This record gives sequence, structure tokens and C-alpha cells, in this order.
Amino acid sequence: MQYGFITHPDDVPVRLARLEAEAGTGFDMQHRRIQGGVVIHTRARVRPGDLVEVHTGLRNRPVSYRARVLWVIDRERPAVGLVFENEQQAFIARMTEQVCHIEQYRRNQAAQGRLLTESEAAREWIEQFSHDFPRIGPIVPTEHIRHSAA
Repeated sequence: MQYGFITHPDDVPVRLARLEAEAGTGFDMQHRRIQGGVVIHTRARVRPGDLVEVHTGLRNRPVSYRARVLWVIDRERPAVGLVFENEQQAFIARMTEQVCHIEQYRRNQAAQGRLLTESEAAREWIEQFSHDFPRIGPIVPTEHIRHSAA
């Protein structure tokens, strides 16, 4: 399993709330290594560097996590790339996105006439897809690596 970006399923509701605008945050991607993140297709009005809270929830179980906006694509299908400043938020995001993907799997199976409980869907999804589900972690400073190599 490698680091990568997890795409949030389009059919699972999600909302981004900007907590801190880019200006004055001191957020700088220079000399940092990205350990994956989350991609959300949204028209949310955010900019790179903004701190956002991602809200999603299934069956009245709301979940949220915080992330930094890494990039924004404003085309036919707008998208936002998110990265994480600490291990805890990266962990919450990955677990949340796994639950969202399991729910998407359950809905797809229902559309094909297979009605699965949440537990059944989770068990099947884990067996079939968890090994390919990307790891995500916090952004890590790399400046010390460059200086130590000199």
C-alpha cells in the first residue's frame, strides 16, 4: 500500500467550510513532502493554503476533519486537493473516506439488486479493495533532509 490521493465518492454528501483564509496563515508548501491526501469534486470557494473543515456523514453520523487546500481545479468538473498538517487529521480523513467508499459500494450493490447490511458491505469491500486503498499522512518538512545532505 502506497501513499496517494483518495477521491471522495461523488454520491456521498460532503461540505467544505473554510476556517482560515490563505492570507496571513504562514502556510508554505516549499520544502515539504506530501504524503497523499483527499480529492473532493466541489465548487466550494476555497484557495490553496486555506484551512478547511470537511463535513460528511452517513446515516445521521456526522464526521469532520481539518485539512489544507493544496490545489483547486476550476474546470468543467471542479476539484479540490487536500493535505493534512498532522497524523491525527490524516488518520481521521482516511478512515472517514473508507466508510464513504464502503457506503458507495453498498449503494452500487443495491442498484444491482444485492441488498447488503453495512457490516456485509464493509466485509466485502475490505476483502476486495482495502489493499489498494491509498495511505495518507501529514505533510512533512524536507528542509532538514536537504541541509543534512550538503
